Amino acid sequence: MSSTVRPLAMVLGAGVSGLTTAYLLQKRGIDVLLVAEQFGRRTTSVVAGALWEWQPAVCGFYEVPSQAVLQREKRWSVASYERFLQLLGERAAGVYLRRVTFYLDTAAEENPFEWQKMVEMRPCVREFCHDAALIGRNGINPAMGFVDAYAYLAPVIDTDMYMGWLLGEVLCGGAVLKPQRLESRSAPQLCEFARRHRADVVFNCTGLGALDLVGDELIAVRGAWYLVRNDGTDFAAVKEAHCTALQSAAGGGEFIFIVPRGGDRLILGGIAQPHQWQQEFDEQTAPALEHMLEQCRLFMPALRQAEICELSELRVGLRPFRRRGARVELESGAVPLIHNYGHGGSGVTLSWGAADEAVQLAQQALGLSAAAVAV
Repeated sequence: MSSTVRPLAMVLGAGVSGLTTAYLLQKRGIDVLLVAEQFGRRTTSVVAGALWEWQPAVCGFYEVPSQAVLQREKRWSVASYERFLQLLGERAAGVYLRRVTFYLDTAAEENPFEWQKMVEMRPCVREFCHDAALIGRNGINPAMGFVDAYAYLAPVIDTDMYMGWLLGEVLCGGAVLKPQRLESRSAPQLCEFARRHRADVVFNCTGLGALDLVGDELIAVRGAWYLVRNDGTDFAAVKEAHCTALQSAAGGGEFIFIVPRGGDRLILGGIAQPHQWQQEFDEQTAPALEHMLEQCRLFMPALRQAEICELSELRVGLRPFRRRGARVELESGAVPLIHNYGHGGSGVTLSWGAADEAVQLAQQALGLSAAAVAV
């Protein structure tokens, strides 16, 4: 390949994984053709609660993967944490740094899983604190039975702003958009599709679409939360995030997810319902939404006045969960195919680290050294 010709990458999918991958490709001197059915604020990524978490995440359905996969995802989450800190100065990006407290129903010292998690994350986050007194200090209902807690400063991303910002950055970098519904294709068909568009490498960042696109085994995990007014009118404005896992018989896994969004809104959730492919709640499943709200109010009595009104918004999305962990790997062929999907409920948390690894695979496949590209 001539050193004077910039390589072209075709990125399939314009959610947080696709746009982050496209952004990093451009920073490394690779042009981008972005192919997707939806762009920016119309993607599933806008529905993400987008609270940075240490892996494995509390917020959303998950099965603890192998240690090798888990270590990889922890590495990606650390890289993303550092990148989000750098974006705090970009007002248009919608990235905030907020204190988040996680609550435990057994003492951390008696729970090897939680203890290891705290030991690992402590050096990687800002202002880590392990203190059971946080339960009372934060106004958590003692009847809920929590006995321990830890907290740290976490990036919280307003996805309405962030996805628009990311798309704008990619467009300013010269990306070409191709609105197109992606149909089922074999690897050879994807290569031929890429060749017709003169792409040198293809990135599969299609999330749940990878189930049909490349036949991978993915599980749709339906999530939902309400966005309510948080300006002090109905209740004292909540400035920090509060999370914990719950076990519930009300139609799927539940967790408490109380997270400020932007300057004057609050997320109240959440739900994790595996094998649910419909985004709409029907008469049978709708009670789970009211139960979700009641759990939040029970957990934090100060939210008893938090009502769903015409200013509130219900958001529902499908998390792309992959039992073998997120797939970031190179599939060799006439045109290199690099996969970056299956991040479950941690798409935003893992986005920068996973995309960076995917782009490094492209550099290797195209014979580009780090010194040979623009950073």
